[in-house]
Amino acid sequence: MTGETKRIDRVAVIGLGLLGGSLGLAVAQYAPEITTTGFDSDPEVRDRARQRGLVKHVCDSAAEAVQGADLVILCVPVGAMGAAAHDVAGALPPGAIISDVGSSKQSVMHDLVAALPEGARFTPLMTCYLTDSTDPADLAAGAADGVFTAAKLYPAGATTNSASGVTQIARIRGVLETMAEI
Repeated sequence: MTGETKRIDRVAVIGLGLLGGSLGLAVAQYAPEITTTGFDSDPEVRDRARQRGLVKHVCDSAAEAVQGADLVILCVPVGAMGAAAHDVAGALPPGAIISDVGSSKQSVMHDLVAALPEGARFTPLMTCYLTDSTDPADLAAGAADGVFTAAKLYPAGATTNSASGVTQIARIRGVLETMAEI
């Protein structure tokens, strides 16, 4: 589908916690013409999502949430990605794009591909987290395989969970040179 533009009129968010709820609110704020639906396996979370208006329509099943969706975003914990994909697989409309917020884990990508129906358009949006020990060859291979869509550079200690970040730019010079070539 390279080069094709797909109109997104309906977005389904599976998992209405912090990430999923934030996505729903962002779509409402920046693209109010898009209809959002959502589902969470926890009934209390669904109730809070309804009260807070995290999505336009909170559904009582994942299958209901994805009906008619152009884009489905899985926002569940990494260990639940395969089950979430299985829950939506039978209800996905033809041509729906499926993405997630956890595909930085190779196991998540394998679970999703295994659970989704043949021909499903799963689009992992995996970011390579740069560290002092990032191997330029690994970055190049990930980019060539379509696994990495971006690289993230956090200075060590600059934000939450960045302890493994870059301590000196000189230590990732080879990575930066590789990125310039890609």
